[in-house]
Amino acid sequence: MPNVVSLFPARRRQRAGPPGRTLRAMRKRLEAQGGSAADWHRLGELLLVEHRFEAALDAMGKAVDLAPGNTRFVSGLALALSWNRRYEDAIRTRQSLQHLGGRDIAAQADDLKYAHDFAGAIALVDAAEAAGRADAAAKVIRGIARLYLGDHRAGFADMENRFDAGLTKLPDTLPRTRWDGTPAPGLRLLVCPDQGLGDDIMMIRFLPALADAGVAATFLARAPLEALLRASPLGAAVQSRVSDLSAFDAWCPVGSLPHLLGCDPAPPPPTPLSVPDTSMRFGQATTAPYADAFRIGVCWTGNPQYPRNAMRSATPRLFEPLARRDGVALFSLCFGDDVAALAETGMDGAIVDACATADFADTAGVIAHMDLVITTDTALAHLAASLGAPTWNLLPTEGFWQYGATGEATPWYPSMRLFRQPRRGDWDGVMARVGEALTERLQARSGTTNRSS
Repeated sequence: MPNVVSLFPARRRQRAGPPGRTLRAMRKRLEAQGGSAADWHRLGELLLVEHRFEAALDAMGKAVDLAPGNTRFVSGLALALSWNRRYEDAIRTRQSLQHLGGRDIAAQADDLKYAHDFAGAIALVDAAEAAGRADAAAKVIRGIARLYLGDHRAGFADMENRFDAGLTKLPDTLPRTRWDGTPAPGLRLLVCPDQGLGDDIMMIRFLPALADAGVAATFLARAPLEALLRASPLGAAVQSRVSDLSAFDAWCPVGSLPHLLGCDPAPPPPTPLSVPDTSMRFGQATTAPYADAFRIGVCWTGNPQYPRNAMRSATPRLFEPLARRDGVALFSLCFGDDVAALAETGMDGAIVDACATADFADTAGVIAHMDLVITTDTALAHLAASLGAPTWNLLPTEGFWQYGATGEATPWYPSMRLFRQPRRGDWDGVMARVGEALTERLQARSGTTNRSS
């Protein structure tokens, strides 16, 4: 559950009418009538849902200017500041409130976490819990802060509140009994996903421990992962759907396995994934024309349904300095609508589109023929590192808990190297360090050294 969803607005809602109709109606009303504080606040809410964060901040600010004592409007302003990655300003804005409601406590803890004040986030929720005012979402944030600090036992225990907080997506039908972690040889256990695809890849490392305990586990794999996981030694069967629930005695979310099985003092190694033969051939055919090049798989964005995807994403232009290197070939590991960005940014001539489908098995086949993978922090990073590929993970300052807040290594993936933004939003700083590291790697590969270094 690294990436437990963002707690507060901003999933784009499906609307019956044309996109933006509600926003246009609100703007027309404001132009005609001048607008009350409540009108500006409502506009800000609509803009947040549309991910128009700067405009939302302006609207929320107008609401507070018109009604500075209104707690709801001040909370809205703090929320807009947070979505603009101005976490310290959001924290100070909420501190002006005399009383933090449950939603504000969770939001304040979230911003303290994003500002790397993990102890402050934990203390805030501890105090709220002692007063009976900490909701499930706040406890999830406390769990993430604890995980950042390496407290797996308490952190994963707090993360179990994600169900009550409505932060998970479980299958519609499940066996009646949820497994409590009690060892039971012969138990027929259905393990299901409850977060993102990257979380699935990260957490399946706990499945072999079930087999060691004599539990007959079946993992319910989503379509993009099914072929890859069926070919891999998980210590569990793999199914894409379940038609007979009587075949199982109990169920368990895959993200709960570290809580139920333990994760101390360090996580188990990632499950080594096996690439199906057909996917290996796909990767070979895709990369064959570039056999003499140093091949780098690249990815610049993740699931757009993740509300803070923009925070961890860039554009193909991020990799332009690498594309200019002699002897280097870049391969896009993005798929679907994200591939259109190659042509939109003029990078389609510099980066080979290597992933025709959303099937992670084929993506794994391409990765198997790469010398290096460089990616922003998406499911692709988990996939590449679980395959044992050298993986350079480009992190925003708000990187997820399994990477900690400092350093270049993570115990969750031995083959992964972390490149962190030196300042919030500074991808240029990240790529400057990547460029230096790539020079070192290419020199080592060719047996040359840089006499001036």
